[in-house]
Amino acid sequence: MTERAYAALIRGTLDDAALVLSRPAPTALEHAWSLALRAAGSLLDPEAFAPPSLDEIAPHRVAPFEVRAVAALACAHLARRAVLGFACEELERVVALHGALVPDAPESSEPRLWLALGHAWSAWMRGDPRDDDTSLAAIERLAREAGGAPLVIDAGTLRALRAESRGDVTSMLAHARRASRMARTEALPAHEHLAHLVLARARRSARHPHLALRILGALERFVAEPCRPWVRWERLLAGDPEALEGMRPGPDATRAERGAAALAAVLRAATAGEEAALDRAAHALFDAAAPIAFAAREARQVMVALDARLDPRAEDPELAAWCSGETLTAPPSIHGLCMRIDAESRDASEAIVLAAPGASPRRVLGAAGPLIAHHARVHLRKTLRRRGRVETLVAVLACAGPEGLTDAECFLRTYEMPYDAVVHRGVFEVLVTRARLYLESAGEIVRGQGLITLRLRAPIAVPDPRCAAPIHDRVLRVLAHDGRVTASDAAKRVGLSLRAVQQALRSLAEDGVCVGEKEGRQIVYAVEDTTFSEPTYLLARRS
Repeated sequence: MTERAYAALIRGTLDDAALVLSRPAPTALEHAWSLALRAAGSLLDPEAFAPPSLDEIAPHRVAPFEVRAVAALACAHLARRAVLGFACEELERVVALHGALVPDAPESSEPRLWLALGHAWSAWMRGDPRDDDTSLAAIERLAREAGGAPLVIDAGTLRALRAESRGDVTSMLAHARRASRMARTEALPAHEHLAHLVLARARRSARHPHLALRILGALERFVAEPCRPWVRWERLLAGDPEALEGMRPGPDATRAERGAAALAAVLRAATAGEEAALDRAAHALFDAAAPIAFAAREARQVMVALDARLDPRAEDPELAAWCSGETLTAPPSIHGLCMRIDAESRDASEAIVLAAPGASPRRVLGAAGPLIAHHARVHLRKTLRRRGRVETLVAVLACAGPEGLTDAECFLRTYEMPYDAVVHRGVFEVLVTRARLYLESAGEIVRGQGLITLRLRAPIAVPDPRCAAPIHDRVLRVLAHDGRVTASDAAKRVGLSLRAVQQALRSLAEDGVCVGEKEGRQIVYAVEDTTFSEPTYLLARRS
């Protein structure tokens, strides 16, 4: 009865487990199974299933192997719970107890494979640079041979995260997609939620935040509390404005809860222009994220991209190049924050270049605009022209610095096409004239000796439209966020003409990225993801 209740519970049917736990456990084996039931149930319904403490599990270290193996299963679920909560220290204690329970288990047995996976999770959370993909592949292979689907799924999920640590996004996507599909097929909710979460992260790492939002929006409706803070962290970094509110961690909050709440507070403070609040939120964010390698890295990168007071050169080269204006593509950690779909997106910038006489240029996220407004500089606004060529030219010259650019280089960076003097000279001259008027007294554009240079008289902040998402990405973002929209609704949300959005939607539908369905006289579009589908969470239908 108890073992059957456990098999049903990990597939989302909790009634039998609740019934078993309502009765006393007459034997050590029954008690060990009750611990496993509580540990597994706490990942699906923490209000109904309180996770066991390590002190409850520890006495089974001297029990027969059959009992210890079941107690070790409880540790495996507690390890996943610790991972979801960013509880690095708790994970290490769980893994240590797990090892003490099954020191004599065969290397290829399920208890030892779960133990090896626990060690691998701990190493990943600490940011251990040693690549253990070979051992994870071995765990996955042995578990597959033994028919242990939960182990196969979790090992594949961790392999995806390990690939991300190596910067191998292609492998990350491959592992994440395979784990997500298998979890869905096997209908194992707790494993499925973690696999889907990592798939969303893989989509975001591949700079497809619209697909990440599609997954995360579904998970937000289905997952239980242990998984929700990490989902919220991913939603924030994917640029979901609705994730900014509603987080008030209590005194017993997990590290993941505190981290997600602090990240939201950082973004709120930046968009509100409250520097003191930003500093407080940043302190809380770094404190919560510090022991978790990936969270600490992303926290630093977000703060550097928002706060012009921070030196980007101490971070990874990709972020430093974006902040200095050398490159246009933002790192995955902040790529989602460069894309805006909120009500004020038409008037706000995705990125801003700061430049001053005698100083190196510095690019920041457009969300930091209100912070910059408090500092003495000339704030150049977005023009009414849809493509923003005037501010683009000024941003290009500001990033180039006092060395300037040739006309051909400047035209290429501004228009993203090669310069043909016969064809483009007149257009370029008109643009330069407009840019001079746009600068007013802040500086002048000087041309001579084959170069075009921006000479500033005062510090400036200029929007950089080059960092704005292409129209296709912006439309996809709206589709992922709103679920199903018409072309006219999408056009209003992205601030573009109906015709441009219709063309983008038709192109995306032809490529299979989204699908359109006729509803009355309108066509309604939705994002298509070839891997993800709604979680199989039975509890969702009980609420």
